[in-house]
Amino acid sequence: MRVLNFPSALAMIAVFACPLFGNVVLPRGASAQEQPPATPAPTTPDGKPQTRESLDEAARLTFLSARDAFAKGDYELALSRFKQAYELSPRPALLFNIGTTLDRLRRDEEALATFEKYLAEAPNAPDRPQVEARMRSLRVAVGKRQAARERRAAEEAKRKEEAEQRAEEQRRQEAERARTGSTDKPRKRLHNAYFWSAVGLTAAAGAALTFVGIRTLSLNDDYETEVERARTGEGGATVDSARSARDDAESMQLLTNVMIGVTGAAAAASLTLFFFTDWKYNRPGTKPVANFGPNEIFLGASHRF
Repeated sequence: MRVLNFPSALAMIAVFACPLFGNVVLPRGASAQEQPPATPAPTTPDGKPQTRESLDEAARLTFLSARDAFAKGDYELALSRFKQAYELSPRPALLFNIGTTLDRLRRDEEALATFEKYLAEAPNAPDRPQVEARMRSLRVAVGKRQAARERRAAEEAKRKEEAEQRAEEQRRQEAERARTGSTDKPRKRLHNAYFWSAVGLTAAAGAALTFVGIRTLSLNDDYETEVERARTGEGGATVDSARSARDDAESMQLLTNVMIGVTGAAAAASLTLFFFTDWKYNRPGTKPVANFGPNEIFLGASHRF
């Protein structure tokens, strides 16, 4: 019987079924004395010893059941029946069937070992080239699987080592605190809402500063124009109107100075809160981005979705 991944596998089953379990005939001229000492024969349920013929018949029936299970795709049942048949009649061809079924079940290590045993017991098997080719493929698959297992084992060992190092470092720190009597605890950091509130205040103050700054420039221009008109007497402009324009410009300049101070203070508060805010437990979300270079300072925000 041949049931490996070869094209003629199932077609050869019927061909090998009959000779596989035919009667065993001693070579002409052989005598009972030339055979190795016989082991006690198995017995039937009624206590009678089983003959070689009855064992072969039982093996043949088990083989046929295994063949049917294999054809139906029930490889677990087929494997069990092929093994039973081999126990009843240990013939090399059954090892081929067992290896083929193990191959179908993707139990590569067992299939490879069984094929090796098959070729060892049947070194002149006609299908030896095909079996050896399949064995080479199995060795590649087994090698890759073994390499993957070793890689996972190495990664697990590395993770374990790192965990042990962290635990050792923690024990060392605890021992150091116990030795020095230090009870310092990590300083509690601020919620990021404070930082974003300060950023919003800075943005609002900056917008207001922009408005009053532009307004101040405009009033300064109006004051200079009014002074020139009062000097030439153009349009009925007088010294009093020029003074009124100056007072308006000075008032707006004062407001501009105040807004500069407010905006600067808000920006300073935002920068301070940036370094005292707890960002660790706010993922995903928006986080600030800061870049301090020799010629520039960049503050921004990034968001992780």
